[in-house]
Amino acid sequence: MILFPDTPDNTHLIQYCDVLSAIRTLLGNSAHAENIVYRPKKAHLPSGAALVPVIIATDKTQLMQFSNSKSAYPVYLTLGNIPRVIRHKPSQHACILIAYLSVNKVMGSQLTAKEKSSRVQCLFHESMRIILKPLKKAGIEEINITGGDGAVRRVHPVLACYVKNNV
Repeated sequence: MILFPDTPDNTHLIQYCDVLSAIRTLLGNSAHAENIVYRPKKAHLPSGAALVPVIIATDKTQLMQFSNSKSAYPVYLTLGNIPRVIRHKPSQHACILIAYLSVNKVMGSQLTAKEKSSRVQCLFHESMRIILKPLKKAGIEEINITGGDGAVRRVHPVLACYVKNNV
């Protein structure tokens, strides 16, 4: 839950799963084992390590309604190691739902329109900070992941791209 001190009754729920588990699931998918790219073009990583570019996307067209008239936008994760032709086909399961971002109204009777807009931005950034926090350490220190081919690899997952879909 995220809340602002001056409106403690106006809570904003964040529902999310572990981002590193989502990465393990995508890299461990045997259906993609032959297509996943582990060799970086230009990167200064330890010998044998691979870069995992993390792509995050939100989709306002997929607004979800929950109980108590709460609404949320889904957040999806995919990886740059998976070729684009596979990532863009829903039937390939190369994208994982990792979170729902609260879109409840920001309350505060004394707030101007600009202050409310600022709070919405703060809410988004704080939510994403919480959801993606595990990436920071994993990107620096690396993690071991078993690929779909069964090989264990040392990888450095890093946030590479955020895509906002407003269709």
